[in-house]
Amino acid sequence: MSESERCYRFEDCCSSPDPFFEDYDEYEGSEVPVVIDNGGYQCKAGWAGESQPKLIFRNVTAKSKKKREFDASTVGSDIGNLETVRWALRSQFDNVVTHFETQELVFDHVFSRSGIATENFVDHPVVLTEPVCIPDYCRGMMSELLFECYGVPSVAYGIDALFGLHFNQKPPNSVDSLVVSCGYQTTHILPVLKGRLDASQCKRINVGGSHIAWFLQRLLQLKHPAHQQVVTLSRAEELIHRYAYMALDFAEELNKWQNPNQMIDRIIKMQLPYTPIPVLDREAAALKEEREKEKKARQGQRLQEMAARKRHEKLEENERQLEGWLSLLALRNSDPDQFERLLSHFGFDSADVR
Repeated sequence: MSESERCYRFEDCCSSPDPFFEDYDEYEGSEVPVVIDNGGYQCKAGWAGESQPKLIFRNVTAKSKKKREFDASTVGSDIGNLETVRWALRSQFDNVVTHFETQELVFDHVFSRSGIATENFVDHPVVLTEPVCIPDYCRGMMSELLFECYGVPSVAYGIDALFGLHFNQKPPNSVDSLVVSCGYQTTHILPVLKGRLDASQCKRINVGGSHIAWFLQRLLQLKHPAHQQVVTLSRAEELIHRYAYMALDFAEELNKWQNPNQMIDRIIKMQLPYTPIPVLDREAAALKEEREKEKKARQGQRLQEMAARKRHEKLEENERQLEGWLSLLALRNSDPDQFERLLSHFGFDSADVR
């Protein structure tokens, strides 16, 4: 591996908004189901029979902070950079779906972006994935949401790990299997005997991909305390998606890392993004200092001009006031009545000098 290949530079990819698909005409009026893989990390949705899902987005929502858009929420790929609004992210999952207001926003996103044109209802069956052995309350609330809010004709629930086992096992149900389903929030151990799930022996471990990413982030921050702010959770997830793998033989993997030659070949360096600080030469520094002096001189000149203008205006006002007093004083002997009437106009109570 070359030196350049050993250095990994973070991509910091920002997602682009999901498109609105306009091919609903070929599915309108049919009974083709809408398949929704409602995962803790990503939501995948599409039409049954297609080889790939039409929509793949992060299964989170974020509410706008602006007052005029207080009720506006964005879903998945429409958020863009998750790291900048991580404090505002909301998920419908707490190991199982418990926040059905958030789940409704996700369903709105799926059905609208899929181009379903039927108004106020979804006239297609729905195939929805769910965790194994979920409480009846959660399934009942999910069914109520789909039937009452969207008017779907029917719903079929399934476990994504068993769907994958059935797809990859040739022929299906031929051998007993042990499925290890590593999710974003939990890990499930699913024994399958003669093609049927043995639900009584299933095991749920509350450790998943989110915990691995958080643990890696903390390790990197502890190892490099000067870079705590730039070692974000999104970058830790990026490293996991790029380099993490499941060790088929854990003891053999440890032996490889204990061998110095193999360890050096497997080390990957990470290059954090940085903004280079411009270095000014002497001429540029002198030019900058001269411009600052000129700027200060212009500011001082403007202040002097403003002070001189204020002094001139004050002088003119005093001259006008003096002329008025002199004219008033002239009336004292020539027109005493007019003099008395104008005293109050000039702000005097009487002609007595005290």
